[in-house]
Amino acid sequence: MLRHALIFTSLGMLSASQATADIMGEQPRVVTDILPIAQIAARVMADVELPMVLLPPNADPHHHTLSVSDATALQDAHLVIWVGPELTPWLQEPLDALSQDAHILTLQDTADWGVLQYREPDAHEDHDEHEDDHSEHEDDHDEHDEHDDHGGEHDEHEDEHDDHEGEHDAHGLDPHGWVDPYVARVWAQEIANALSAKDPKNAQTYQANVAELTAELNELTTAISAELAPYAQTPFVLPHDGYQYFENRFGLTTIGFITEGHTHEPTPRHIAELREDIQTLTSVCVFGAAALDPSWIALVSEGSDLRTAQLDPFGAAEIDPENGYIALVSSLADAFVDCLKP
Repeated sequence: MLRHALIFTSLGMLSASQATADIMGEQPRVVTDILPIAQIAARVMADVELPMVLLPPNADPHHHTLSVSDATALQDAHLVIWVGPELTPWLQEPLDALSQDAHILTLQDTADWGVLQYREPDAHEDHDEHEDDHSEHEDDHDEHDEHDDHGGEHDEHEDEHDDHEGEHDAHGLDPHGWVDPYVARVWAQEIANALSAKDPKNAQTYQANVAELTAELNELTTAISAELAPYAQTPFVLPHDGYQYFENRFGLTTIGFITEGHTHEPTPRHIAELREDIQTLTSVCVFGAAALDPSWIALVSEGSDLRTAQLDPFGAAEIDPENGYIALVSSLADAFVDCLKP
């Protein structure tokens, strides 16, 4: 079985003559953003070629810097597959600059995949509180507008409010669709169609592979649905709001998130409210993730008899390029069952 390292290197060592060759005379060069998308693409491309993945294991998908070899791979690619700027904003500019001759497949723009918006209610509450503070400060300014220095203070507060407003507005489309096998089916078909158009000599293989993958994902969805059905009412806390496609598909509902977003740590008020909510419940599971400081889990769980577990939505532990996606979703389901069961 090919190892995960091959995914990272298979396209980064192409010669200059290969880079200028026509795709009809060589294997397709495909670059993906994250490992789950590479795993889906690898199944579609089985018996043809392996895709490359840009993001290393355990790296933050929202903040990353491309290496020189990554930039070369993008420049030489026939097809670049990424979820979109909502997940990997650092990739937008390199794509514009380096992949002008490649076909770029943005999966979040796919039709009818069931796109959801981030929930994060606490961000809205914090914004409202900040809005109230801003109004109070504005009243103070009206009463003391004869002081120029106070005007400067108000301008500073205005800037802070604008920053908070921008942060709040940034909470929009949730790009973590791959945690739902149904979404993976839709995206796999888009990948197969894009590959078939770019590499027609292997189109039959791509379409046969995606049909096989679709059947496997249907079976997987049925099995996980039965496995998780007993825990539909069992409360749990997530590391952040990035699992709702999985929750919706399998009938689960979280009671909250440890972090209120991907770019900032939880506020003391948020942790206090989450702890208060947990105290009223029994048999609560608190999930962590690789990017989450474990001290936050300890703080949320302090004084409570809570179960804890880790979630891995990126499959960093799965190195099989052909069966890795099936294993990724199965491991998510196993983590929920192990933590939610009595």
